[in-house]
Amino acid sequence: MSNEKTAESQAKKSEEKPILAFALVLAGFVVQALIFAFRVFMVPLFITIHRRVGSFIGLPMHPLVWIFVTIVLLGLELIGVILIYSSDVSKVRIGSTIVLVTSLLAYPTLWGFFIGSILSLIGSILGLIWKS
Repeated sequence: MSNEKTAESQAKKSEEKPILAFALVLAGFVVQALIFAFRVFMVPLFITIHRRVGSFIGLPMHPLVWIFVTIVLLGLELIGVILIYSSDVSKVRIGSTIVLVTSLLAYPTLWGFFIGSILSLIGSILGLIWKS
């Protein structure tokens, strides 16, 4: 009996995942992706109204460069989100580090009204300190 309970608890323990960290990072990713989609549709309107292409987001950056940088950041963050949803501690640490870096880089390019970046930042920190 005790061997069965031990084996069952070992199986449950090996399947533990950082659910809170994953949920926060995923929510941050979704918010950032929605803000990106909204702002991509705003680029033509902004250019039409202001008749210029620079400084769309407050940075001296062409909107197409901003779109490319944001797609790269969202792609890297998605890879990090996928890695965080793992029971392997090393994968969780790697994914958390990727999300941490991308959430810090997303402030000047994406922000997501800061909510997406902050959720990703908090989730990545929780992923870094998570122990199975």
